[in-house]
Amino acid sequence: MKRTKILLYTLVAALLLPFSSCKDEALNPVPAPETAVHGFARVASGSATSFLFRNMTTPINLELQWISIDQLNTVTKMEVFVNFRESYVDAEGNPRTANHGTKKIVTIEGSAVPANRTYTGFTISPTAVYEAFKDAKFDYGDGKGSVSVFSNTFKPDRRASARFTPDDSFSMTWAFTTADGRYFDSWSDSVCSEFPGANCTIRWAVVCESAIQGTYTATFTGSSTDSCCPGALSGGATVTLTRTGDGKYTISDWSAGYYLKYYGVYGIDATTNMSTTLLDVCGKIVINQFVEPFGESCSGSGTINDDGSITYSWENGYGDKGTVTLVKQ
Repeated sequence: MKRTKILLYTLVAALLLPFSSCKDEALNPVPAPETAVHGFARVASGSATSFLFRNMTTPINLELQWISIDQLNTVTKMEVFVNFRESYVDAEGNPRTANHGTKKIVTIEGSAVPANRTYTGFTISPTAVYEAFKDAKFDYGDGKGSVSVFSNTFKPDRRASARFTPDDSFSMTWAFTTADGRYFDSWSDSVCSEFPGANCTIRWAVVCESAIQGTYTATFTGSSTDSCCPGALSGGATVTLTRTGDGKYTISDWSAGYYLKYYGVYGIDATTNMSTTLLDVCGKIVINQFVEPFGESCSGSGTINDDGSITYSWENGYGDKGTVTLVKQ
């Protein structure tokens, strides 16, 4: 009987041994989760929130922080990237988007990296983004193949004073390197859009800002169908643009003295109302259809030039026409 008990105890011990031995972590099918960091960015208080058309200097001021919830990680390097996209219409009239890629714009490392949950500030200017993408090329499908984004006839609005247009949009992303050498540059959708105190991108575009009100020295050249005024016509006047809304102005004499100088024989004088509405539509001048003093329909269009001067042309229902240049006093 004693021998039977010993054998029984031996058997139980043998069965229990595998369950009481040390666990091999390598065989654990559910590995322990790694710690991680994420970020949160915002536009600084008082900053512009978009790039301004025809303004290459005004930046967007931004703030970025890295976050280690369990405080087990330390970030030693922060990198900021910008993606540049452009909308356009292809040769068949379809709206398209050109993705010109992503470039690194800002690097923060060493002692410049802030502590956990502490903002660091930096700026992204239109000039900095242009410098990063100035060699970009794209095939717009117009038969010309891959061409320079910034020096082609496909987008004539791109000039030295306006490298970016209202067709452009941008997004900022970031990447963090931690002290243990790990690199974080993407996060799950739940972290980016649902996790409190976290995001993964800042987006902005190009908006139009208009401030052309003031007094101008105006000159004109033109031609008339009337027998009173043979040959080429020219002259000038002082013209005032008065702001009446966003991009909307009243121009005191849209003809810049043309009617006063050449049509005085028909009763045009200094009391004649020569004003109308002038619109600044992202650097393009639009004078919508109106009625001139002799009852004929008239309209005009033009541009704001790189030097700030304004040039537009008009034509009335008789076929009289003129080109006006305004230079701010």
